[in-house]
Amino acid sequence: MTTDHPVLALEDRLAAAMKAGDVATLDGLLAEGLVFIDQNGRSQGKAEDLAIHRSGLLRLDRLEIADRKLRALGEAAAVVTLRAKLEGRFRGAHVAGHFAYTRVWQKILDQKTGEETWQVVAAHCSTVA
Repeated sequence: MTTDHPVLALEDRLAAAMKAGDVATLDGLLAEGLVFIDQNGRSQGKAEDLAIHRSGLLRLDRLEIADRKLRALGEAAAVVTLRAKLEGRFRGAHVAGHFAYTRVWQKILDQKTGEETWQVVAAHCSTVA
């Protein structure tokens, strides 16, 4: 397990952006071809994920990360697993629970800047009893 990988700081930024509903930061951290499988087994892309935050349908009041682990896959990819305790509102209804996440990060060439940047290319969420 790696403890000094640059993706760990990006994971912190991702969590902060999710809690704040910061769509601009999320946009930079999520790859255009993102595939996210939510806790109900539904597949979403980047546009759908950003729309939920942009519209205010999802508001997180609490986001506690635990048991985070990173496994580097060479120089250009990494897998992060973690557990999260979430509390907030979705479509106006109170939601709370414990979840397990897996995210795959990959170095991608940014078409705007011409620089390589780390982005989430795939993610999965499961409800934890």
